[in-house]
Amino acid sequence: MRMLNFLGLCLILGLVSCGQNTTSSNAYSPPKTGAWTTSLEKVLTVAKKSSNIRSLLVSIDGQIVLEEYFAKYGLDSLDHQRSGTKSIMATLIGIAIDKQFIKEIDEPVANYLPGADPRLQEITIKHLLTMTSGFEWDEALSVKEYNTWVSSGDQLGYLLRKPIAERPGSTWNYNSATMHLLSIILTKASGKSTHDFAEEHLFKPLGIQNSRWEQLAGGYHNGGAGLELHPRDMVRLGQVIANQGNYKGEQVISKQFIRAATSHQEPEPFASDENVGYGYGWWVGEPNGVKVILARGYAGQLIAIFPETQIVVVMTHNWRLDIEAAIEQQEQGFKILAAILMENISGIAD
Repeated sequence: MRMLNFLGLCLILGLVSCGQNTTSSNAYSPPKTGAWTTSLEKVLTVAKKSSNIRSLLVSIDGQIVLEEYFAKYGLDSLDHQRSGTKSIMATLIGIAIDKQFIKEIDEPVANYLPGADPRLQEITIKHLLTMTSGFEWDEALSVKEYNTWVSSGDQLGYLLRKPIAERPGSTWNYNSATMHLLSIILTKASGKSTHDFAEEHLFKPLGIQNSRWEQLAGGYHNGGAGLELHPRDMVRLGQVIANQGNYKGEQVISKQFIRAATSHQEPEPFASDENVGYGYGWWVGEPNGVKVILARGYAGQLIAIFPETQIVVVMTHNWRLDIEAAIEQQEQGFKILAAILMENISGIAD
């Protein structure tokens, strides 16, 4: 699949699961002098022209400098991450490897599903993280496969009935079901539900106290699109990634895993002038020569991390839209992100 540019990425991939005037409340007021105020006000002007936006937050060096909520939404709103869930799911697998619940990233999936399918001996944890499992799947340009899978009542069986179309590790193909398989594996490996594991090993160290996570067949939490979080907690997740797994002095996830998760892992680079790629559940790229790491979900859910300047941008939108409206809304979100780039993020951080 060819990509025109990094900011157009959201319009093409990850369309999984399924215009009002905006008013703001609970806004953090940045300092009234310096580059921050001017730049962030310009970004906010772009955001206020967007429909269905729920929140926009910007953090620099661990401090929230812009926090704006729109319409009826506020500090207590829980927002669906949609496919942003995949990035969190991958991060939890990193923690499970760090703590040796999972032995290693190259361990066969069959170790956690004995007798389920002999083909799983050839598919590893890494293949699932990098979306290179080889399963036949059609989700890159349509929500149909996802919707059929998620409503099947047997999500694991639905996936395992699919043929292996490509040699594992050879071809990148967007697939929510294989990310959900990671949720099943984490539960089997740790003896805890994915949500309970997240609360103990990721959310609690970051001070995240409230979350919801959709459950599918067998009580397994949807690893592809089921997590809901407060926007401030999305910022915390961005900050721990920006700081290579460290949060306020505690190494929550190993540097080694974060570096790998936020580096190119796909077997072939996407056709792009902006070094677009995919790590372990995270998108990576270099628009305008600036490194950015993304967790992004249907209809404009976004955690954007600029590690070189320790800037984290969070956006949430109404996601209960048809595909055409969702694509338009995602484009709005990336226009806001582009506005931050145009304002020169290195200047904002000065």
